[in-house]
Amino acid sequence: MPEDKDGWLDQLKQVETADGIRYTGSKEAYLKFLRTFYTTLEDKADEIENSYKNGDMEFCTIKVHALKSTARIIGARKLSKLAEKLEEAGKKGDFKTFDAHIDELLTMFRGFKENLARLPLEKDLIKKEPISDEAILDAYEALRTFALQMDVDAIRMILDELEVYELKPHDQEKIETINRKLLQFDWDGIEKLLQ
Repeated sequence: MPEDKDGWLDQLKQVETADGIRYTGSKEAYLKFLRTFYTTLEDKADEIENSYKNGDMEFCTIKVHALKSTARIIGARKLSKLAEKLEEAGKKGDFKTFDAHIDELLTMFRGFKENLARLPLEKDLIKKEPISDEAILDAYEALRTFALQMDVDAIRMILDELEVYELKPHDQEKIETINRKLLQFDWDGIEKLLQ
């Protein structure tokens, strides 16, 4: 992992980067986790908000629990603590506490979109070889096959292999979308992308 020459980690707000590096094991792993947190943030916030508005408190509490854990791993102590408070309220059926703090949670959570927008892309940190047209087409075909089989491990393996290459912008966007859909087990969505 190249050195943090610009000090971008130290400039992150509301994040204890030392916690994150300790939980993930290295700066490289931390950066990867932060990037996943950043790319899935909007979808996760929408899931919490929509389940709350639809009155599905059980699902909402599960999603708040997941947020508590991921926030803790990236070192977002305040967000993690607030999510923990709402998780406990949800488990107890304490809707008064939940109602009082849900907007605060969503605002704080979505605020990380701007906070993490300066995260360097991996291509800015590590020099990669461009991938050949043939290789990316082969990867798409393999991803499509494994998506039909709902094989998470095989898809993850291919996505990990692609990370060592420099992708064209439209391919990079497609791979990031597949990554997000894989986290949600959206097999139909992955298949449509790869048709």
